[in-house]
Amino acid sequence: MKTELNFFSKLHVRISLTFLLFSLSIILLLSGSIYHFTSDMLIKNDVVRTRTMVNQTGEYISSYLKKLRDFSNIIAEHKDIKSALAKSSPEALESISSLIHLAKEVDENISAVAVISKNGFAITGDSDMSITLSEDMMDEEWYKKALASNRMPMLSKTGHSAFASDKGAWTISVYREITGQNNEHLGVVLIDISYNFIEDYIKNLDLGKSGYVYIMSETGDIIYHPNEDIFNDTKKSEELKSLMDGDITDGKVVYEGIINNSSWKLFGVASSDNLKILQKNLTKNILILSCILIILSLFIGIIASKILSEPITRLKIAMIDMDKKWTHIKISTNITEVSELENEYNRLIDRIKALTENITKEEKARRVFELKMLQSQINPHFLYNTLDTILWLSELNENEAVIKVTSALGKLLRFSLSTDLDFVSIKDEIEHVKNYLEIQKNQI
Repeated sequence: MKTELNFFSKLHVRISLTFLLFSLSIILLLSGSIYHFTSDMLIKNDVVRTRTMVNQTGEYISSYLKKLRDFSNIIAEHKDIKSALAKSSPEALESISSLIHLAKEVDENISAVAVISKNGFAITGDSDMSITLSEDMMDEEWYKKALASNRMPMLSKTGHSAFASDKGAWTISVYREITGQNNEHLGVVLIDISYNFIEDYIKNLDLGKSGYVYIMSETGDIIYHPNEDIFNDTKKSEELKSLMDGDITDGKVVYEGIINNSSWKLFGVASSDNLKILQKNLTKNILILSCILIILSLFIGIIASKILSEPITRLKIAMIDMDKKWTHIKISTNITEVSELENEYNRLIDRIKALTENITKEEKARRVFELKMLQSQINPHFLYNTLDTILWLSELNENEAVIKVTSALGKLLRFSLSTDLDFVSIKDEIEHVKNYLEIQKNQI
């Protein structure tokens, strides 16, 4: 545990960890911002893309319906057809059957083309089509709806009551009234197109795995839906009627588009499958990039910590060496703080040296003083003993000894009083010792 604490207390480790934590904070902040910004951009782009596709699909269907309306106008305005209807002549209508047959072959999606007079005469471009007409077409319900349709396409699930072609096949019908010179009603042009033509335009519409398209008329009738059961499911049909642009149903977003040249609206119900895939890839890429940046940050942090702590390490080594040499240290570095530490440490060495020298001088002076004090205490006692010796020698008439002791004492006192030097010559010191021993010899 202590080793771990020592490891984390190292400067380069702390610098590395600090840099790593700072980098992690920046990376997390940037990653979150990038993900949020990019995700919003993906959502907006997906919305724009989907709405554009829905609108383009609506435009494609609209242009096709316009082509059919223009086609019906050509037939309705054909002078031979108007003449035949005005004469109420079945033979005249049959004479232009080749024209209608040719018109049908122009587009493979056209399942039937017919010109029907108000008196019940009709000619079609399909020889297999059986026709049963009344003498007064104005009494037929489908005929009335055709006149009221204002050339708008209508869905017919089971064919027309007037004739049948592949009963049970669903068709989209476009009607065009034919009028005479005085704007009198002569009949109608009927163009039936395959219900599947819608799928030809929407099959490439990418709305996700569970996305779909449906078409609804302005009266709320469902014109197209990929699930045919919806036409018999009243509850589900009502739910579809209530949907509007921007609504969310079952986790899917509804996009509404207008189909011109009709009374229809195109609704694209887009799932978020594609968006989720993009967001998943975005998350994956951000995680990979974040991991790379974290590893790079760790690598840079270790290198930076080594570079920053290297002068301090050299300073520490120099200080350890200085403990043995007591000399100034010199570190080559451009880091101001380390240079200041170096200078301050050198000043500290100088102060320590000066203090050590002062202590040495004071200690030496103290020893000298103590010696002098000791000497000052010894000299009176020594002098008294020496004088006492001279007295006894004198009483014993040892005149020669008295002379020697007195002479030695004089020299000894002269030597002690005449010098304040810490150091004396060996010669003088020997002489001083001889005098001292001479005195001691006679005392004994």
